Amino acid sequence: MALFEELNSEYNFIFTEGKGDPDEIREFMSMSKKYGYFTEFGEEGLPEGGLSLASLLFGLNDHEYRKACAKIIHERYTAISGTSMNWSEQGRTTKYIGVEMSRIAREWPDGLPYYVIEDFRELQRAFLKLSQDIEQRRVSGSSNPYFISQDVLRYSNRIRGLIKPHEAKLGERK
Repeated sequence: MALFEELNSEYNFIFTEGKGDPDEIREFMSMSKKYGYFTEFGEEGLPEGGLSLASLLFGLNDHEYRKACAKIIHERYTAISGTSMNWSEQGRTTKYIGVEMSRIAREWPDGLPYYVIEDFRELQRAFLKLSQDIEQRRVSGSSNPYFISQDVLRYSNRIRGLIKPHEAKLGERK
């Protein structure tokens, strides 16, 4: 399906182990093994994992990875500063989620029902709002700022439902 290929076309969120909070690294690598790609020896000789937008949509549906997904959305939707994850950019381009979603919306696959693009646009807005809400909760001192809004879950589940038949292809790299 063309939509799955667009959402899974790049592993935009690359993380090299040894560069950041050990708990976050462990969580990200675990999610990368399940929904993205993982290699024991990345460019720096350390384990490396990567996730696509499709990977993120599947991770959002998994209770084990919701907090990690919230952090990724917060830290990689826009240029939020003061975050703890250190994203590797060794020989790769690590894009912002908002930029990648805008590219996909402009290159939207033909033949999909109109409501799908509307759901995708609503998901894009929900990601931005979630990122802003998390930042507000962090600034106000919330003990758990990283939780996913119902809007993000609703729209991500609708898009994920369309690409679910291709889930087995998540770890394939082009």
